[in-house]
Amino acid sequence: MTHDGLDRGRLEVARATGRLESQKRAPAGLDLESRLTTARIDPWGRVHTINHSASTRRAGRLQNQIAIYSLMDAKHYPPVFELKQFNCVYCGVYAAQMWRRPKVQMEDGLANLEDLRCCNCAQCGKWSYWYQEKQVIPTDGSAPRPADDMPDDCLVDFEEARSVFSISPRSAAALLRLTLQKLLVRLGEKGKKIDDDIRSLVSKGLPPEVRRAMDICRIAGNNAVHPGELDLNDTPEVAFRMFGLLNFIVRERITRPKEIEELWGTMPEGARETVEKRDKS
Repeated sequence: MTHDGLDRGRLEVARATGRLESQKRAPAGLDLESRLTTARIDPWGRVHTINHSASTRRAGRLQNQIAIYSLMDAKHYPPVFELKQFNCVYCGVYAAQMWRRPKVQMEDGLANLEDLRCCNCAQCGKWSYWYQEKQVIPTDGSAPRPADDMPDDCLVDFEEARSVFSISPRSAAALLRLTLQKLLVRLGEKGKKIDDDIRSLVSKGLPPEVRRAMDICRIAGNNAVHPGELDLNDTPEVAFRMFGLLNFIVRERITRPKEIEELWGTMPEGARETVEKRDKS
């Protein structure tokens, strides 16, 4: 990966900051390139990090000095009608977009369709199609995919939100609010009033960052359902972030506990019994 090929719109280079301090402590025999880690973000917002070993360096695969990137700093630019650059609905890369007005062969020649546009991504070469300034193909746009452990009943609403996000971020936010409400039931709450369920989880030790993620989805979702100060059609990035926040909640409250429990089951039985006795004493 070269510096010119980096997705400038979504990634931020960590230069001369504390994020590079750990790299400075690399063994003295390695050059700068071998101390660095590159990160790639796929179309669904997931980060894949690659550590470049000495053999990789010798093979010449790492050509430029690439720094560590932060997902939290990455900014998403959703598709907007006739905008020249945004994150592609297919490849997810922030790239130039070429707009065309398609023509249809008629008996008396070629005719323009006034309300129809097609858009070509300079990065992947794929086309999206827009009607009356709304994207109609593909329908799910660049909305993130659900977390692996998203409960089935939540998954239905999450996927529906993805399907309408590019057409109506406000509708997507309302569906994601419903997803949160169902998710709270899976987390042991009543599911009748989101605010009460969050308060109950806080009393049980809910981490502050998870509580805040839930409240963001609750507040944004409420603004989608009821008139409020936040117009989600004018600020689609808020609805876009809600997808990631719900995935974060699922990973923190479902995936991580499950992974820890599975790992705990691989520990020697005697050691587990000792810990259980310790905790009961």
